[in-house]
Amino acid sequence: MNLPWIRRAIPAASMHVLRCAALAAVAVLLAAGVSCGSRSASRPNVLLISVDSLRADRTDGVSSPYPTGPRVRALATAGTVFTQAVSTAPWTTPSMMTVMTGLFPWSHHVRDHNFSLAPGTLLLAERLHTLGYATAAIVPDTTLRAEFGFSRGFDVYDNGGYGHDTLSSSSMSGKALSWIQAHAGKPWFCWIHLWDPHYNYIPPAPFDRTFPSTFRPPPGVRYDLAQLKFHEAPLRTEECAFLMAQYEGEILYTDQFIGEILEYIASSGQESNTLVVLLGDHGESFQEHRWLTHTNQVYDEMVRVPLVFKWPGRVSASRRIDEPVSLVSVAPTILDLIGASPGKEEMEGVSLGPALTAAVTTKPPEGPIVSETIRQSSLTSWRRDGFTYVLDMDRCTGELYDLAADPAEKKNVAAESPDRAAAMRASLIAFYRDSAFAKRIPVTSMAHESEEDMERLRALGYLGPVSSGPATYPGPTDPLHCR
Repeated sequence: MNLPWIRRAIPAASMHVLRCAALAAVAVLLAAGVSCGSRSASRPNVLLISVDSLRADRTDGVSSPYPTGPRVRALATAGTVFTQAVSTAPWTTPSMMTVMTGLFPWSHHVRDHNFSLAPGTLLLAERLHTLGYATAAIVPDTTLRAEFGFSRGFDVYDNGGYGHDTLSSSSMSGKALSWIQAHAGKPWFCWIHLWDPHYNYIPPAPFDRTFPSTFRPPPGVRYDLAQLKFHEAPLRTEECAFLMAQYEGEILYTDQFIGEILEYIASSGQESNTLVVLLGDHGESFQEHRWLTHTNQVYDEMVRVPLVFKWPGRVSASRRIDEPVSLVSVAPTILDLIGASPGKEEMEGVSLGPALTAAVTTKPPEGPIVSETIRQSSLTSWRRDGFTYVLDMDRCTGELYDLAADPAEKKNVAAESPDRAAAMRASLIAFYRDSAFAKRIPVTSMAHESEEDMERLRALGYLGPVSSGPATYPGPTDPLHCR
């Protein structure tokens, strides 16, 4: 096979080297830490674990057909799982800005690589810092770099370079543990965004052979997903199955480092006073709808993600909630649980707290469930009453899917149910038209993007194939002209 998007694999860095790198970073992290103010003893530590490209149906304890993570499964058993959580975007930057602000991408405006959060729009870290929390983030660069606005409110913002050819969970978990250990006995908020399930899929042995696959490429050869993702249906079914098995191996590999952090919190006596939130920033596609990886579609495989809350004695254990919820509700839920609820004029998300703390399983509050992308395509979707409506913002055409009868979203029933399609289309357009936050928050272009930043985006497959130059979009990036 001689294809331009396949190249020789680069050996992954050894676990020993990564661990040494983590230990070497301890001094930097400690030096950057600042003392926190006082806080109410009733407020817990907050640990936010986001895992890149983690889809719900490959998360153990949510709906995975395989044991992809015993530590995450144990976390889910000890807490409450939302089995139908939906990301607001199928790629990291807008999705995680939603998690940090409680605002939809249409409102916070960080919808692409050349926009940043407007000054004065508060992030979760800023709110917690004001409450006296010490704050730290250990996150990958490029999609979560400080220039987008993510670093606001963090005492430590460790924004390391993690790419397709390295494994980073060991190093990142080591940095998180070092920082948490240094702040024992103090109120802290730690956000760690684990990268390894992101393409390319390079799980180390034995994780590269843990899950079944009848096909394997020749030794030393792998698929370069940063190029493949721009080609419609480029792989055979057995090749996609192989990539899925490697992806599942990376999820299992990452699980052990999630466990490492959780085990330390338990052994150090902090478990009862720590709110743990685990989520996927978006999903991952293996040609279910003819495309690979993520970014350019809003079908379930790219936007349905795990969402787990655990706080012993406060959040219900062994609870599964099957009603759909949006990641826009993460920040207001965290603030509500710690006794610092934001006002309705501050966030679009609604707190899931009542569903997490009620004595019996309770439906979460109903709010908009919207996912959008303006990368490679211009799509947005509205989910309600067991159906999803997908609007092509370029062509103003729509698709309707009955999720109960067709969870894989293979049959467009818009022609069969024109009234429902029309009603959901109207609701979706009204959501965009009536957003007070989008009107109030200014659109802020990135002040400057270096050529180095642009090259990183290209290397990750976020600016189109290298040969084609910067990406262009097929049309308008909002649905208001589709009335």
